[in-house]
Amino acid sequence: METSTFDTQKRRITYQLFINAPNDRLVTTNVRFWKDSGIAVDLTSAGMRVEMGSLSTLFGGGVSFDIPEGLDLGEPVANKTEYHLFDDQKSIQDSVFTEHIDYVMFFKDSVRGLQPGAPVEFRGIRLGTVGKVPFFIPG
Repeated sequence: METSTFDTQKRRITYQLFINAPNDRLVTTNVRFWKDSGIAVDLTSAGMRVEMGSLSTLFGGGVSFDIPEGLDLGEPVANKTEYHLFDDQKSIQDSVFTEHIDYVMFFKDSVRGLQPGAPVEFRGIRLGTVGKVPFFIPG
């Protein structure tokens, strides 16, 4: 990371990164960047997932990039191309789903362990995400 500036009008931080050759050729139109703290732990009703980056990001943090699953390599980009910096790698996958329909579901059995953010699946295919648990009717 070369520089960071805070725009008080837009309330936004802009980071300028420099990627050395030959890795600069890996940056294309379909690349996504995310903050990499070195270790990420995700504990859900589906289990626990631990992701660990390099030792340097573990101690100092950093920024990582990759092309999300399902996208092609994309086209080469010019210098100073702007990208959104995602909070983590999971946020990138979540950003793909921009349209949704809200549903309210009631269960007779316990929903213990179900938490917001848990995937909703049917026959192994992810259909959505749990938004709120528990649900109470106002009044």
